[in-house]
Amino acid sequence: MNIIYYTFSTIPQVLAASIALFGVFCLYKIQDYNNQLKGWAGAYLLEFERSPINKKKVMDKDPRLISRLSKAVEKTHIPDIQEALEDIVKALPTDSFKIGLEIFNEKIAKRKSLANSAKSCIVFSVIVIILSLIPLPLNNYFCECTEIFLSYVGIILAIISLIWIGRIIFVSLTLDENRTPKFYKK
Repeated sequence: MNIIYYTFSTIPQVLAASIALFGVFCLYKIQDYNNQLKGWAGAYLLEFERSPINKKKVMDKDPRLISRLSKAVEKTHIPDIQEALEDIVKALPTDSFKIGLEIFNEKIAKRKSLANSAKSCIVFSVIVIILSLIPLPLNNYFCECTEIFLSYVGIILAIISLIWIGRIIFVSLTLDENRTPKFYKK
């Protein structure tokens, strides 16, 4: 008779703890992506310091491009960094700069994908939590077979949610993070 109480009080606790840990992981990973993106932009700035020829070519096209990129990097404002890099690649269309911009855009796409996947997963988990709490006050109205059925459904939904969280974590940890443009390699 108490199966519904145990099941539907445990599911929200487990999922709430999982959501909290998952949220911390996602925030850390998104911050890591932001730092990587800032590092990519810094690599472009470093290249202009190393190669006055490239710097002159960019400055001839638009003297504000490098300072725009530098200001965007200081603020860590990713859309401004992306816009400045795109303008620099238009001004100086070398292969290494184009490849660097492609990788930069891939990292932005990975960051957006992680954020969107995390949102969907957290919404699903919260719905499972709410659905697991609804049967608790209605326990007296269910027969034993209904309790068992609802318990199985709740457990299956919780397992799906936990697998989804695990999958997102696994995929985000195994993404290729090692591509660097030629001018950034030591």
